[in-house]
Amino acid sequence: MKDSYDTWMTKNGGFAKDMTMRDHYAGLAMQGMLSNEKLHKQILEAGQSWIEESAWAVADAMLKARDAK
Repeated sequence: MKDSYDTWMTKNGGFAKDMTMRDHYAGLAMQGMLSNEKLHKQILEAGQSWIEESAWAVADAMLKARDAK
């Protein structure tokens, strides 16, 4: 039985061809938040939905700022 990584690799050929700029920005925001030691306690207390919602909010703000130029 294939795991989800193998399935993803087969489907996408190893590339995130369907990734949007918003997806990319959200991933960068999430990486930054998770690497911040000061946020660890808040993330653990708030749970997974907090980090997801926050990452998408940051991505949306980055796109808004990008479009404003």
